Amino acid sequence: MIRARCLGMICWALSLPAATHAQPGKYSASIILPEIQMRAGASWQFPATGKFKKGEQVIVHHEDGSWVAIIPPPGTVSWVNHRFLGEFDPNGTGKQNALVMAENVEVRVGSEKGTPLSVAQVKVPRGTWVEVIGGKIRDDNSIWYPITPPEGEFRWLPKEALGAAAPLAPPPQFVKSDLNEKPIGSLTSLSPKPEAAANVPQWDKAESAERSGDYGTAEKLYTLIYMDLKQKKADHELQLICYNRIIKCQERLKLDGQPLRTSTALPNPGQATLQPPNGSSQNTGAVGVAWPAQPQQQQQANGGQRWSGPGNLRRAGFAIDGKQAYALENARGQLLYYITAGNNLALDGYVNKQVDLLGVSQVRGDIRGGQYMVATQVNLIR
Repeated sequence: MIRARCLGMICWALSLPAATHAQPGKYSASIILPEIQMRAGASWQFPATGKFKKGEQVIVHHEDGSWVAIIPPPGTVSWVNHRFLGEFDPNGTGKQNALVMAENVEVRVGSEKGTPLSVAQVKVPRGTWVEVIGGKIRDDNSIWYPITPPEGEFRWLPKEALGAAAPLAPPPQFVKSDLNEKPIGSLTSLSPKPEAAANVPQWDKAESAERSGDYGTAEKLYTLIYMDLKQKKADHELQLICYNRIIKCQERLKLDGQPLRTSTALPNPGQATLQPPNGSSQNTGAVGVAWPAQPQQQQQANGGQRWSGPGNLRRAGFAIDGKQAYALENARGQLLYYITAGNNLALDGYVNKQVDLLGVSQVRGDIRGGQYMVATQVNLIR
């Protein structure tokens, strides 16, 4: 009971608006005590998150009474539960970017023991990219991934631990180019052109649109390329790169406040050679809307089956016809299909991974909120 009350006080304290912080601003200072522990909040009652020694420098973001909020120093870790992350290698051990797949996901402050605490200063929205900086751990009967602390998360020190304040160097100024070029956002900074893309005529057009900031056109072109590659069962790695470009363009459109398309006609990009698999100029393109039906002859060749389109697979909390149900969702958490496994297919190994499923799509009155598919084959995207 006492622990629950303390946690309640912690959550209440961290929910106070920023206006209660006194003397906002940033400056640097040195630690003057032989040793001092950082805290997860502005009180000795908050758990420790690491320690400093005399002479080490910190950057103060703001003051709150007799405490100061500091920018988390290098090596500081926060934690996110695995259930809310997608678009990354869940078994990786190095640095990689991951996409938050749910709304208002709590980021837990890391302890000095390298585990998540029951303190969350920041909630991040769906679609936020976070930097995973290590391998997963199991704590409190769940799996967690370490991330770089997000903006707005701080560590705390008592004022008496710091020496005199020193001004920070001014940030570098951005000088607009005479070429009036649009800067490329960090979400869509392009790596070198993949070798396998040399034989894809539209790839250069898609990259050119992305570099110029025309993310809508880039997303459309990458979508057509992806669909064409998938239909031809072409280079798997290039499919993955193309899919990631689609997601990043969509994230950039969202950051820029532009609406994401749900159904659109492909504009004439010049000498376009790629066409959607259904042979028309229409395609949904955006992840989150069911992909167009495949050509009739192709569906007949697949025994009436169709591909679902890429999505993140998660376990649903119910069964369909006595079988475990799964949900296939897009990068924004929108439902594409409810799924059950057919033909002795095992889907548990693909949970929280990006997949494309082949199966028979059905319309059933007892299943609300999305289409239903009995999957017979899995194409692992990541």
